[in-house]
Amino acid sequence: MKQIFNAIKDIYSGENKMQVHAVLFSIAGIGTIIESLTGDYAKSMQNVKTFDPNFFGQIIGIIALIWLISLVVKIFMLGFNVSFIHRKLAKLSGLPEIENSFWLRGLMSFILNFIWTLGIGLAFGIIIIPLSIIVAKGTIALKIVSVLIMILLAFGLALITPFYSMLFISYAKNFSLHGLFNPKLLVCYIKSSFNDVMILLCKMLVLGIVLFAAIYVISIIVSALTSICGMDGKAIESLVMSLLGGYLGTILSLITFYCLTFIYKGKVEQELLNNGLIQ
Repeated sequence: MKQIFNAIKDIYSGENKMQVHAVLFSIAGIGTIIESLTGDYAKSMQNVKTFDPNFFGQIIGIIALIWLISLVVKIFMLGFNVSFIHRKLAKLSGLPEIENSFWLRGLMSFILNFIWTLGIGLAFGIIIIPLSIIVAKGTIALKIVSVLIMILLAFGLALITPFYSMLFISYAKNFSLHGLFNPKLLVCYIKSSFNDVMILLCKMLVLGIVLFAAIYVISIIVSALTSICGMDGKAIESLVMSLLGGYLGTILSLITFYCLTFIYKGKVEQELLNNGLIQ
């Protein structure tokens, strides 16, 4: 837990901490609210019983606009995250200054994420589709075996997610995508740091549960106080949960990247060098 506390101390240190955290709070909150709105509009389409082209056209247009804004927020946050990682790799404390370079770095990170997600999705799809056909048309024994294999694949996919995040650390080192689409990278990440990453994942899970529980309690208290004042307590509770939840998610992400960066430097980087995967 010492490294997690060091991460929290680092994230809230530096001369620019108040300004940067204000920006992070605003952007994270906006992103969370936008995602909530997208879900609300999608539900409104499902509840319509008669088809109205104008209504559906307006809703689709609004959802597309919300999705575009959400994408812009995601790209900015990816750029901020990799800039933060770059500072940790360079042994610099505190958060990065808000700057225009975040957009390009975020776009490159988004491309990296998209291509890897597409590749992993296709690989799993090639396995899942035949298994799904067997489940639908095969014998009972084959169905049981196929379902078990699919469960194991889903579990395996969940396990590799933290190692997948190390791709952003490799990119953040020099802000270059060169050599980062090699499948051997993921194997090397897992091989050299499996135990450390699993331990970190468990710690972050516990921390996340505790902090989100605290936010839930705060939102209920705020809701009760605003209801006494004659305001819409449920709406206020939802707003508080969205804003604080979005900000907390951002902080937990930074803590995770901080700890992963130290694991990368201590366990992974030399293994990558030995295998000729980085220079």
